[in-house]
Amino acid sequence: MGSGKKTYIYTDGSDSSWAFIAVRDDKEVATAMGDMEGVPATTDNDRTEGRAIFKAVEWAMSNPGNYVLITDSKSAINKLNGNWKDHTGNADWMGAIRMIASVNESPGPVSFRIVWRERLSDEWMRRVDKMASGR
Repeated sequence: MGSGKKTYIYTDGSDSSWAFIAVRDDKEVATAMGDMEGVPATTDNDRTEGRAIFKAVEWAMSNPGNYVLITDSKSAINKLNGNWKDHTGNADWMGAIRMIASVNESPGPVSFRIVWRERLSDEWMRRVDKMASGR
């Protein structure tokens, strides 16, 4: 990824599943999804949003480049930007926040910009939503 091109990572969480899609030059370069094993399904998808972001950042850390992380969760944006604290002690949120902070504070080969997009607002948001909700 030495070209300096941006990779866009779309993340989403549903009641009990999470997913991310990494896109460069309008092509998928990585995808991942999973279930929240041992965690009961809930309408509060904060945990799954956190897992999707954690897994996306974890993937990006092993693939140096410039990233735009995209989520439809305003809660996630606020947590990642340090505007809200996660009082649950959720390991995924804590890990993602630490990793992003360490990346953005170093001159290393990875950078993150975090943006919000409305749910289902484009093709990639619709794809990651389908992956996360198992449709």
